[in-house]
Amino acid sequence: MANKFLPLITTTTIIIIILSWLCGIHCEYDRSRKGELIHRSCSYTNMTDQYLLLKYQENYWNMVNEMKNDMGRSKFSVREVGDPPYRIHVFSQCRFDLSASECVKCFKSLQSVFPSCLPAKGARTFSSDGCFMRYDNYSFFRESVTPYYLRGCSGEKAKDEKGFVGLAVNVINKMAFEAPKKDGYTAIEGRRQGSNLVVYGAATCWKTLSEDLCAACLSNAASTAISCLPSTQVHVINTGCILRYADYDFIIVDLKNKQREILMKCTAILLGAIAICSLLIVVAHHGTKNVDKLWGIPILRTVRVLDIRESNQCFQ
Repeated sequence: MANKFLPLITTTTIIIIILSWLCGIHCEYDRSRKGELIHRSCSYTNMTDQYLLLKYQENYWNMVNEMKNDMGRSKFSVREVGDPPYRIHVFSQCRFDLSASECVKCFKSLQSVFPSCLPAKGARTFSSDGCFMRYDNYSFFRESVTPYYLRGCSGEKAKDEKGFVGLAVNVINKMAFEAPKKDGYTAIEGRRQGSNLVVYGAATCWKTLSEDLCAACLSNAASTAISCLPSTQVHVINTGCILRYADYDFIIVDLKNKQREILMKCTAILLGAIAICSLLIVVAHHGTKNVDKLWGIPILRTVRVLDIRESNQCFQ
């Protein structure tokens, strides 16, 4: 009798292992798009004194090592040290939807880029969807709009140009209006009723800016972004802010809530599978003499949670 239950128990174990794998692998948010370096610029003014250059480098690395803890705690850090005219000022900030670990990882990838700019007195770099970092020999922390900015327009154009442009303009303008009033950041999802059109947007101001300076920066960035339409994706990096829109969802507004939601879904799947398999064992033990016939039932079809289309709900 025990040998007849062995296939059923083995199947139960396999089902639970498969479901555990599905929850462990497929319920993670895919951030493979992140971390691509899309911009680095070095100032045209160089340091000529070799001793001061070495001191500049030393001060830079000392500050960067101190900034790592700030980036993990608040995803933002500023430092300044040294004497003019070679006093060095360093700033870094991550986009609001990155987790602390992602922010630190992004920060580390950028900090190693700057030494290649030396002996330039200043440099700035931005990692797509991730973080911004800048150093210079003057205090730039409250700069909002300058003639220097980056505009990245995708080569892909919207198929429904008229509908997409109208929707994107609404999303862009709403971000520029809302972010200054919401601690300098916002995320917007815009949809056109009766169609498949959707536009996602995110805007972030540097934490060193006031509400008015943030508004000025994003207003300027919004005008620049609109000039890219009908491109389906745009990055605008201003002196004091970042604005982006795309035709796919690149935003996690609350990563902790997302992780909690995923954990609850996966826990429910596993408990459901265990309950169903336990019920089959009980029925086989008490309600039938033809255990071999019960083993012939396609059990996997009864466990609907194994349907890959349903497990894909864990994906963004």
